[in-house]
Amino acid sequence: EGDSGGVVLVHGVFGSGKTHTLAAVIELILAVSRGVLGSSGGVRVLVSAWTNVAVDRVLKKLGARGEEEMMRVGSAKRMDKAMLPYIVQSANHGVDERIAEELKAMLRETRDETDTAYIRKALDDVRSGALLGRTKALKRCPLVGATIASSTYPVLDAQDFDV
Repeated sequence: EGDSGGVVLVHGVFGSGKTHTLAAVIELILAVSRGVLGSSGGVRVLVSAWTNVAVDRVLKKLGARGEEEMMRVGSAKRMDKAMLPYIVQSANHGVDERIAEELKAMLRETRDETDTAYIRKALDDVRSGALLGRTKALKRCPLVGATIASSTYPVLDAQDFDV
């Protein structure tokens, strides 16, 4: 009934299938886009939620289904460490010292070997310039995840998403 204005709210109790449903819908949207518009597609999807856990669960589910073209905007400290390979800077230029310091602190605090590997790789990406390169490629990325709070980061200024 009526026009939703292009907004869809997926709401439900824990375990009701929200993540599974969102991942399936996003996977379908990207597959159709790539099939119709070619290998790079053209449709851009923003996965956003109040919590890092919610955003990361959807992205991890899509990653497990084979989606590799994704980026994650937000606090490295608060996101799932498995998302660190997809992190982008908060701004469009220069080395993001904030992320580097955050990663160094995380490295000192963690005892988990898998998390340590993700953090070291992310720190290497900052030092090598790969993080900046990924950030510059954000405009072409079909799948981006950000919490409601991190959606205000300057790196998302002038970004357009279809879904």
